[in-house]
Amino acid sequence: MSVTLVHDDMKPTAANAVSQNDVHMGQLRLFLEEFFCEATRFKHIEETGLRAEDIRIYREVSLGAPGCFADLLVKIPNNRSYYVELKFGYTEENLLSSLSRKYAGENVSLDPDVDTVLLILRESDYSDWAGLKKQLQDALPEGLKLEVWTQAEFYRLFKDRFDVDIDDSNEDGLLDVRVAIDQAKWLYAYGEEYADSPFGQALLWHFSSWYLQRLCRSKNFRPRDVLASRVYPGVVIIMADLCSFSSYVRDSRDDDVARLCLATFYSKARHAIHNAGGMLYQFVGDEVVGLFGLHDTGDHKIQRVLDCATALRQIGTSVSQQWQREIDRVQKSQGVHIGISIGDLSLVQFRPFSRTHVGFIGDSLNLSARLMGEAASNEVIVSNTFYRRLPAERAALFESMGPVAAKNMGEISCWRWPSE
Repeated sequence: MSVTLVHDDMKPTAANAVSQNDVHMGQLRLFLEEFFCEATRFKHIEETGLRAEDIRIYREVSLGAPGCFADLLVKIPNNRSYYVELKFGYTEENLLSSLSRKYAGENVSLDPDVDTVLLILRESDYSDWAGLKKQLQDALPEGLKLEVWTQAEFYRLFKDRFDVDIDDSNEDGLLDVRVAIDQAKWLYAYGEEYADSPFGQALLWHFSSWYLQRLCRSKNFRPRDVLASRVYPGVVIIMADLCSFSSYVRDSRDDDVARLCLATFYSKARHAIHNAGGMLYQFVGDEVVGLFGLHDTGDHKIQRVLDCATALRQIGTSVSQQWQREIDRVQKSQGVHIGISIGDLSLVQFRPFSRTHVGFIGDSLNLSARLMGEAASNEVIVSNTFYRRLPAERAALFESMGPVAAKNMGEISCWRWPSE
């Protein structure tokens, strides 16, 4: 659903406007989170020899207690797992409060494999850094270590992995950094032979660089082969949209709040799909559409799409709560609605002989949309044919629903995964 974000009665006033510095810092943290995920994945690949898809990096991870989400969780099989908190622009008071509430608060449930919180901040923001560092460690529960990266150490990661120097003082400098990092990711996927390919930006939007590299190496796919016009059998479609989106937008007196919350959802939802090995198909208003199993027919795509659904539920709840903190009216629901189905999709070109401007058609797309519309807050509703492909331990999460009357599709047999 598409909603206009700017209305005459939404113009910011002195009382409710978000400062431009707040907007810049919010965007900067999203930007740095995104590329931290990329850089640290490559770093751990080199250190461990694992495949890229074996290293899982989650954004907005529930810590059990209401409103408590780690910025990131890095999980490296048979090696180590750690939480990450990226806190550029936080005051000393907010920093201490955030870490204490998240990791030592009542009803917090931490991942048993995690023994470290990596805190990334700007040392120059604090007058007594040595004293603050001790307070931060004391704010964590016993057994959870604190590791700190200053801005210089953090930016060195980008220099080492992508050969870029970050100037975060202005938007133009950050746009140049994004271009440079995308070029490095494209070279990782396809090498020098296709360095000047016109498909680079489009494919990196839809797929992770390591997904593309796997297609290149295992299937000998050239960039032009990735989105060829043909029928793709047995594709799993996941659709998710934000609960009460129109109400959140209506009640946002400052349209910068709506824009930043949506940018947060878009960035983290795209990462969730890529992290699980899927294709980001498109965003439509507050709705995200991902495709799994486009280039393979194995049943591991079933497991991966459910992992993606779990991540999207946590992201949706975190974004809703972030948005609620910025507005007056209490919203009735939080999180996302999710619909999942499986079926054949046909890829069509939006213009002749194009491999970058393309779309998919198929009944399963319509079915996922109908199922998403039936889902309550943070529920996942799946088609019967998808459910029948689930392993027993995952099928046990679902409960049967009565037939759903789907517009223009008749009555549909489906299954519900209730909110957690």
